[in-house]
Amino acid sequence: MSGSHVHALHRHGTSPLDRAAPQVKIVGSFGFVIAVVLTPRTAVWAFAVYAAMVVVGMLVARLSPAF
Repeated sequence: MSGSHVHALHRHGTSPLDRAAPQVKIVGSFGFVIAVVLTPRTAVWAFAVYAAMVVVGMLVARLSPAF
C-alpha cells in the first residue's frame, strides 16, 4: 500500500500532553468524563469550570480552536 498514512486529525509536533504517559491520558480523560456525568445539571458554574479546563488543555497541547 503506497500513499500517505496521515490522518486528518493528526497534528505533527510535541507538547507536554503528547509526552505524557498513555495511562495518564486515559485515566485523566475517564475521570473528566465521570466528573461531567456526575455533575447535576443545575450546577452551571461547574460546567464553566469544565469548559475552562478544556481550553487550558488545548493551550497546553498547543491546539488551535480551528483544529
